[in-house]
Amino acid sequence: MLESLTMTSRDIAELTGTLHADVMRNIRVMIEQLSADANLRWHCKPITYIDEQGKQREQYELDKNTTYIIGITTS
Repeated sequence: MLESLTMTSRDIAELTGTLHADVMRNIRVMIEQLSADANLRWHCKPITYIDEQGKQREQYELDKNTTYIIGITTS
């Protein structure tokens, strides 16, 4: 079985040299816009990670196509 390719919002922030908070904001805006069109196929789900201080934080996991969309809006 072929696994789908995913990337997290933290990965996107690191690759684009953008603050994670800004990427998270852009993703939230994108979710609102994409949700308005039922014909679009996209995948973005909230997940958590443990930061350097041991605190649980939110991030998003996006599929390949959704990553391209957010990458374009973040750059």
